[in-house]
Amino acid sequence: MLWAQKVDRELAYTSDFINWQHFGYLNPYFFDFREIENSVFIYTNDELYCFGDSTMTGNLSQLPTENIKSRTITSISKFHNDMIITTTNGIFYQDYATAMSKKILISKNKILGLEN
Repeated sequence: MLWAQKVDRELAYTSDFINWQHFGYLNPYFFDFREIENSVFIYTNDELYCFGDSTMTGNLSQLPTENIKSRTITSISKFHNDMIITTTNGIFYQDYATAMSKKILISKNKILGLEN
């Protein structure tokens, strides 16, 4: 699956690389995203979102980032059993399973402005 954010801030995806599907709008633009263990992690500024996983397919969750507020996330990855988050002010890590257990299901409509 391929994800993209268009100039009007629309988040879209395609699985056949020809036909694009609307997902929602994300403001501000996301900086980047990573696929880790069948989840798509989207990050923007100091916020981190997770789209889908084996227990919540199709849902959007936010991972708590209170310890990195006001620090721009520059990358996210998984190394061995840790989630590694690099920021403009340092590198943070946490056990991956622990980090995922803290995610909070959020309203797609509130965050992404999905159309009904």
